[in-house]
Amino acid sequence: MKGLRRILLPLIILVLALGCLYKAPYSIKASVEGSAVSPGEVFYIIVDFNNTGKVAFVGMEDLSQIPDGFMVLQEPQFPKLLKVGESVQLVWMIKAPTAPGAYPIKLRLNFVDELNRKWFEYHEFLITVVASNPPPPSPEPKEGHLTVKLASPREVLGGEEFEVEVSLSNEGEGDVRVEGVGLHLPGGLKVVSSPVFPLELEPHEDKRVVYAVRAPYSTLEGYMTLVVSYDEGGGMEKKPLSAPIRVVWQPWKNEGALEEAYGDNYRWIANPYVVDGYWARKYNADIVGDVESLRNVALPIVENASSEVEAGERLYGWIKENYVLGDNTTAVDPVKVLPQRKISYAEADILFVGLMKAVNVPARLVTLYDGKDCTARPVAEFYAGGKWYVVNFERDFFGELGDYMASPYFPRLYQLLGEGYMAVSFNPITLAGHEHVDVSAHLLEGVEDAIFKKVGERLTPNSRLQFEKVINSLDDNDKLFALFLFASAPREELNYVLSHYPTGDIVKGVEVIHEFYKGKPYPEDFGKYWNVLKEGLG
Repeated sequence: MKGLRRILLPLIILVLALGCLYKAPYSIKASVEGSAVSPGEVFYIIVDFNNTGKVAFVGMEDLSQIPDGFMVLQEPQFPKLLKVGESVQLVWMIKAPTAPGAYPIKLRLNFVDELNRKWFEYHEFLITVVASNPPPPSPEPKEGHLTVKLASPREVLGGEEFEVEVSLSNEGEGDVRVEGVGLHLPGGLKVVSSPVFPLELEPHEDKRVVYAVRAPYSTLEGYMTLVVSYDEGGGMEKKPLSAPIRVVWQPWKNEGALEEAYGDNYRWIANPYVVDGYWARKYNADIVGDVESLRNVALPIVENASSEVEAGERLYGWIKENYVLGDNTTAVDPVKVLPQRKISYAEADILFVGLMKAVNVPARLVTLYDGKDCTARPVAEFYAGGKWYVVNFERDFFGELGDYMASPYFPRLYQLLGEGYMAVSFNPITLAGHEHVDVSAHLLEGVEDAIFKKVGERLTPNSRLQFEKVINSLDDNDKLFALFLFASAPREELNYVLSHYPTGDIVKGVEVIHEFYKGKPYPEDFGKYWNVLKEGLG
């Protein structure tokens, strides 16, 4: 017995010591404002996160399980860098379903620090949807009673500065202390100036505070959410309140703001050329350099579009509807491509870039350069809302760069870039020959993170957990290959495989396929390898 105690005691001490070593380097408080709600009513989950550790936090992964019927209207944005000692308030705005009942919401969060360690948090809330809610209790006679009103414009223009007015009224008989107001804005909106807190409100006193907010040069829709922290005399409470906001940015109607809106990317509007002199010599074709003349064609197509992306979608669809696409390239300038009716995929890319430039959207042609030729694998790109979008007529693809990275067509491009090819875009001045800039980094940086995120968005909560287990079980040399595999899979097939096969079997399948095809050129459609994995498992 004494011998057993001698063994157990050091083990207990070790466990306690490890518990201290791995104590979470933050404090967190999670609450739900509105656990009993009416059908279709909005409620809020609020998480206050304080970095009490020794390193910064750089992100948050949301793996939460929200029951069917609930609609997440607004999700929080974790700061890119939350330094030691800093805190952030995270708010989920959720609309309840129409069917009464009791529903568990499982908040699963991974907080990622700058050492790439993940700290998991789990909180569960029971939301009761009732046919009708009883009225809130009347305040005690000697207590304060805070009411809050939010006034702001429903729609603003890109780049516009506007006011958000918060009216605070104490309708009770006691004092109210407003400790602070958290203003949570959709991505891109920024607070220019804010009021100072705390505020004291005497009985029946009203106060008005104003935030100045600047809209981004991009189109977006979302909600502005206030979270008022206050004390009516019975302890600190929170009161959330939201209002919709829409920002509209149409660069074809805003000539004067283009340089401010796009910064360095304005050059992809200002330069009238789409390709350089090498293209003209190779295809024995003229370069006009007059994209402005395309404006009369493009404007009627995009006139009522609400964003650069919608304008791009319309022009993309217009080209597909009005031209027969093939492989024979004869023209390299959008003005020369326009009057034709049968054009190559490359010519379609060139025409798209020219039309987007004509309506003041940064756009460029991107190709591969092997040191001699710079015409291989052309795609069009345009810039909107802080992101690059890819248009590939040959693959019938239109979407964000991250979506292109998570497509079956990207792995072969990625492989070629690793074999000495350079991704280039064209910014010519003299048209004397090769005049392009290296944009390879733009296609190589953050590939794993981008694909991981996009694949995760295609998965059910349970499949997402299995997906993470698989990726974390793989050697670093196999992870990117696995991400290419999963990104190339149809959504339903991917969820089926991840939910029906053990982690070990999937990991083994990935490793075997990667080893077998190592050193070989990837197929143009990486879905071929996904089919091999799927058939091997089944």
